[in-house]
Amino acid sequence: MKRSLVLSITLFLFVFSIIAVYSQETGVIVQTRINGRVEPYWHDSLDSALLAVESIAQVQRWAGDELSSAQLETAVEVRPNPNNPNRIVANWKITLVKNEQVLAEGSIQGLVPRERDLADYFWIPLLEAMEEAVAQVEPEPLEGFIVRGLSGTRIDLGVGDTLAISEDGQLWVPGTLPSTYTIAASLSGYYREKLSVGIQRSGEIVEIDQQRLSRLSIDLALYMMQFPEVSLTLRLGQGGFARITLQQFLAGLYLSNERNGYEYDPNAEAQSIFLSLPLIQPGILFGAFLNSPEKRFRPYGGLGAFARLVVSPEIIGVFDPIAPWGLSGVIGLEYARSRRFGIFGELGVNGYFPSNPGLFAYAASLKSDGNNLPGLGTILGPAVIEFPVGRFGVRFRL
Repeated sequence: MKRSLVLSITLFLFVFSIIAVYSQETGVIVQTRINGRVEPYWHDSLDSALLAVESIAQVQRWAGDELSSAQLETAVEVRPNPNNPNRIVANWKITLVKNEQVLAEGSIQGLVPRERDLADYFWIPLLEAMEEAVAQVEPEPLEGFIVRGLSGTRIDLGVGDTLAISEDGQLWVPGTLPSTYTIAASLSGYYREKLSVGIQRSGEIVEIDQQRLSRLSIDLALYMMQFPEVSLTLRLGQGGFARITLQQFLAGLYLSNERNGYEYDPNAEAQSIFLSLPLIQPGILFGAFLNSPEKRFRPYGGLGAFARLVVSPEIIGVFDPIAPWGLSGVIGLEYARSRRFGIFGELGVNGYFPSNPGLFAYAASLKSDGNNLPGLGTILGPAVIEFPVGRFGVRFRL
């Protein structure tokens, strides 16, 4: 008797477990969007009304042209009646997402509805059509998880199409559970986030912590390891930038000129370790990074122009009469210790366009006191070339 009871209970539990495994909740996922100048409660009322339709399991709001996990889309265009400002026309359409086939469409006209009207009767014609449309769609298993983040964020699971988080900040991701997923989230103006999560139960929520890209950064650098300079950089788009630099030669460090042919003279007067030239070079440079912002090493390049201003007790802020301006080009490499701090090195070339290239090259490389601009002197047509130009410094993103 006891053995028979135990066998019966065991058989019942076994059959129940099989049913539990293979009986999975199914339903249709609907995507909604409303075009027109309407109050936020229009969206909420449409979502609530659709959820009341049998077989609709989830309602997602449209997130631009990105793909979604929805099977049906309900689009509503609301516009005022041109003959009566107190009346509106709401044209609606129900389509299959996978092939954009229109299943039903219609129009609702009447007085501008109040919030209560939207909840009571306004959507009835659309809901009647939706019941028929849902019957034409094969319900899908609802096993999966929810990703929360900023609206429009593209979610890449590494397989299949990229999905997008809807306007309500959520995305339903169907899948087989339990399982581990690698999620890559990208949105213009934000760092690309990547994380690996283990999902055990259907309906679990994954929060994406998204960090906005810094708009401004400040560079503190040494030009040719001699002259301190400061730059302010503005981010343009995802990888471009515009940089304003104040390059100065008023205060720097003296470096030996033995590479220019000097010989050590023990009887010569000791040279100061400090160097000062009455010159500043403010400039602007436009460039772009060659990979994404979350990379640890980021190569970049740019082209720019600069002015040469004489600064002395007698003359302040006057353009250099011999070479008042120049062009520059750089390539660089940044190593990001964090998203807010990095170090960088740059190699560049400057081109000056003086009225007398030979005189300018000679004057800039005088060897009488060592006060020369390193590397300056190569004449190329109407230009005097300075190469190499080196910068090394630290970068702070604000």
